[in-house]
Formats: sequence, C-alpha cells, structure tokens
Amino acid sequence: MAVYPRRNLKRILIDPGHGGEDPGAIGPGGEREKELNWRYSLTLKWLLEKMGYEVGLTRWGDVNVPLGWRGKLARGYDIFLSLHFNAGGEEAEGAEVWYHEGSRKGKQLAMWVDIELKKLGKTRGVKKDTNRYRRGFCVLRVAEGQGVPSALLEVDFVSNPKVEKKVKAEEERMRRMQAVANGIDKFLKGG
Repeated sequence: MAVYPRRNLKRILIDPGHGGEDPGAIGPGGEREKELNWRYSLTLKWLLEKMGYEVGLTRWGDVNVPLGWRGKLARGYDIFLSLHFNAGGEEAEGAEVWYHEGSRKGKQLAMWVDIELKKLGKTRGVKKDTNRYRRGFCVLRVAEGQGVPSALLEVDFVSNPKVEKKVKAEEERMRRMQAVANGIDKFLKGG
C-alpha cells in the first residue's frame, strides 16, 4: 500500500518553557513550572496531531535550551507557541496570552487561543509584549523575526495553591489543552 504525504500540512512548534537547571516558578506545594510545561506541551502536541497537524517541540525532556535558540527553531513552522505557568500572588489566577508588538498574525493567534480558553472560565486576556513594558519576550521576538506568528501562553498561576492543585490533574490538563488546540486550529483555518 502506497503512503502519500498530506498536502498543505501545517507545522506547529511548541516551546515547553524552562527546563534543566531552570525550574521556572515553583508553587507552594512544590510543583515546578518546567514539569507542568512539559506535561501540558505533550498533551497539546498529541491533541494537535490528532487534528492532523505536524507538531515539534523545542526541547525533549528536562533540558535547558537557550531562549534565542528556541525562537530560531521556529524557522519553517507555521506557528510558534511558548507554553508557561505564571507566578504572582496567592490569589492570582487566569490565563494570559502574549504576542509581540507589531505582529498582526501573532495578535490573531493570541486572540483565538484566548477566545477558546474563555469558554472554560477566567482569563486575564490578550497582552501585547513591548520592549518598554516587559523588556520583550526573547522567544517571541526571535520567532517573529523569522516570519513565524508567535504567542506565549501563561496557562495559569502556579503560585495560587488552589490553581496548583487543580492544574496537576490530567482531566484539567486535557480540558485546557483542548481549548488551546481549538484556538490554534481556528487561527490556522482563518477563523
């Protein structure tokens, strides 16, 4: 039986933030951001592949890939999504989706992901990353510099004990990543 490549297969690169000696944020119960990022990224990869997309990761396992390299790996992909968990006060909660200033397509990607996440509950909305405001997210700047629409998703606040407990559950991970996959799918299909 002959196997034919899919036509117009869209390629997505997921960046599981942090890794290796960089744990990222650490929740009050000891949950490390880098491990949440990894589990959530694998789930998102699986869901997107089920939808028919080709999906890559910027890191495999618990390693630290330099920020500049993460963005450079986006070359040749149709979108780049960096996945993280936020830290703040013990009461803080909700997803944030960031895009690089001046990127129309990055903003559209962020908006679609936010729209789908809002269906699940509280989000903190779409936010524009500017060099003046947060000194710029290096991964977004580098990926966008290669012409790849990019967004950075802060899934929720691991610093909130209630959120930390909730996001560890497989059912919650599937629920949230399905919403993200739906947003990516809508963006890639033109809304």
